[in-house]
Amino acid sequence: MGGGSTEGGVLPLPELVSEQEHLTGYIPTVAGPVEFREWKKQLERIHGILRTGGVEETFQRLSLARRTAYSSRFRPQAMQRL
Repeated sequence: MGGGSTEGGVLPLPELVSEQEHLTGYIPTVAGPVEFREWKKQLERIHGILRTGGVEETFQRLSLARRTAYSSRFRPQAMQRL
């Protein structure tokens, strides 16, 4: 079979495309639409304000107290005897 002699009988592949620099530049990671990111920032800021001011903790305590009072008033008779 024509061609030149090669190591182990394997012919080298011809260079089809010369090496080139990457065609694309830096592509930033998209974390969602701008509207969503702005909304998320606002919610995080509101959460921080509520947490710092103690409003969130007060709300949780009052909600738990209300739930406890409500469940003790409307507990079925069978449960009250236990």
